[in-house]
Amino acid sequence: MNTDLLSILTVLSAILITVFYILFLLHAVKKSSSDTAFNKIIFAGLILLLFFLVISLNFLSNKFVLYFLTLILFLLLPAGKKGGIFRILITTSAVILYFFTMLNYQFFKFIP
Repeated sequence: MNTDLLSILTVLSAILITVFYILFLLHAVKKSSSDTAFNKIIFAGLILLLFFLVISLNFLSNKFVLYFLTLILFLLLPAGKKGGIFRILITTSAVILYFFTMLNYQFFKFIP
């Protein structure tokens, strides 16, 4: 697939993940009063971007598997109680996995 498109999807996903995680942490410590409709829109956009990113990669490549695991972790997020430990762990691990994958394939090459 076009590497320019992959780069755009990766950067847009990184921006949405960062915004979503900041809003999530603010809700977890009960410091945010933002509208839940806004959070749902960001979450839906994040899921769509991750889905398009995953389907644009080579099937079963290392990058595909890591981004797919990130997508699965985000899809598991609604299963937990609002503000609960499950949601905090799932969201944090998804964000760490996404940024590890993005930085690995952009700069460091820990996994070939």
